[in-house]
Formats: sequence, structure tokens, C-alpha cells
Amino acid sequence: MRTWLAPLLVLSIVISSSGLGACASGGDGGRDAGRVGTPDARVVGFDAPFPRDTGPVPDANVRPDTGAPRDGGSSCTPACDTGETCVSGTCRCGAGAACTGTQTCCGGGCVDTRTNAAHCGMCGMACTSGRSCTAGSCEVACTVSCPAGTTCMGTQCLCGTGAGARACSSGETCCSGSCTRTDTVANCGACGRVCSGSQSCCSGACRDTQNDESNCGSCGNSCDDTADGCTGGNCTCGGGSECLIMCLIGTCFPL
Repeated sequence: MRTWLAPLLVLSIVISSSGLGACASGGDGGRDAGRVGTPDARVVGFDAPFPRDTGPVPDANVRPDTGAPRDGGSSCTPACDTGETCVSGTCRCGAGAACTGTQTCCGGGCVDTRTNAAHCGMCGMACTSGRSCTAGSCEVACTVSCPAGTTCMGTQCLCGTGAGARACSSGETCCSGSCTRTDTVANCGACGRVCSGSQSCCSGACRDTQNDESNCGSCGNSCDDTADGCTGGNCTCGGGSECLIMCLIGTCFPL
């Protein structure tokens, strides 16, 4: 045997024993063809027919920077207002209970921003000296005495309370906190003065227009000299028709 054939023989034996020959010739009939580099769906990072694990869903009620609840305590629904703290699922103002009605939590306490001079209209909006908080607005301090059902603002009394307080228009009177016309049979000349039966409210007074010579048939219709009475809402002279010129001693003149 030639000396240069010995290395070739050794190389052939190594290739046969390592299985490289099978890869070169197709090995198991091509069943492994194309498997090199094929991703395994079980390995994270490759596309797979099932959802990837994206981690826990963020809690909308928790601050991502500190991990504390957004409203300052355990979760409250709806979220607490500014200045309130959520305690065991309930919004509280400072160390006290939750504010109710028209009250607002300001500086750890419940106040009515419609009348509180230190928090007028909103928390922290303080009225200057000489002004008071009326209906959520800083106004000149009251200098007059106002009756019940009204709100004092400077030198006048407004009808009603809170934001709905207003000055009554001409012909109106403040009745139980509400501007009311006093020329009706329900409030004739004054709050609660009711006209009865067939009476009408004439110039703030209850009158029976069926027999009132100054308001015969309607308010303001005066019979004057052409009649001497009012019957059934009509001016009459001596019980008869109204005269054209003058009624004198129950008789129309000239005859």
C-alpha cells in the first residue's frame, strides 16, 4: 500500500463513525431535511399559535410610580374628591366623616362654600375684609336687617337663599323665599291674602265686581254719574239701564 493512502483511510473511518456521511447523503431518507434552525413554539420569543405572557394587568386605581392608591387609600368608587381620603372604601374628609349635602371638603374639614368666607365658591378662595360670602360670591358685608326667607347682600335683601337668591321685580313680593306677584286672588296685596267667592284682586284689594260701583264688571270700571249702582256686573240707574248723560235720584236726565 502506498504511504499516501493511509491518511485517507483514517479520514474515511472517522467520517463513518460520526454520522457525517448520513447527513451528506440524506441520512434517514430526508425526514430531518429543513429542521435545522426551525423555531420551537415552546421557546419564548418565537411566534407561536398561543398568546404570549405579557405580565399582570395594571390596576387603574393604583399609582404606577408609588404603588399607592390614586385616591390616597383603599379603592373607592367613584374616586374621592380633592382633599378627601378613601378609608375602607369610603371617602372621608380629614379625620371626620364624608361631607354631605352642599358641603365641600376644604383643608380637612367640611364647609359650605356658598357662605364660608374662607372658602367662598371654592376651597381656598377667601373674601377680603368687609366682605361676606353670599351664594358663593364675596359681596359687601350686610348692613341691613332682612326678614326670614331672604338673603342680605350689602344694602339690599334678596329673595331666597343660596345661589337662587335674587331681587324681586316690580309687582312682586318675596313670599316664603320666592318672588310672587301680589295682584292675584291667591296673594292680593300681600303674601297669602286670598280673595273669596266671586271677588277679584283690584289694585291689591279684594273687590266683588258684580256689585262694586268702582269696579263694576271688571277692575277699574267705575259707573260714575251715569249710574247709581252696580248689579250683576252692570252699571244701573234706579235699577234700570245706565244713563247716557246723568243719573239723578234714580232717574236719567235729560229725560
